[in-house]
Amino acid sequence: MELSRLTVIAKLKLKFGNSFFVKTTEEFDGTENGLWISNESPLLYDQSMNYTDERLQSVLDECNWFVDPYDCGTLMLFRK
Repeated sequence: MELSRLTVIAKLKLKFGNSFFVKTTEEFDGTENGLWISNESPLLYDQSMNYTDERLQSVLDECNWFVDPYDCGTLMLFRK
């Protein structure tokens, strides 16, 4: 099941709190249909250690989305 970005944003804020940084990828660099989140405080993803925070992974799995790291402090999320 594919869920809208607004639903994914709501689920992320429910897991991490209302102050959790999440914006659209259009706001970041114009890429369409994704979400932009911070990978700082807390560390949510570490490609070198093949680590994804369990809370983030549960939202991604439930919503059928995936992480696309932009750099060590910036993560993009997209539908699979």
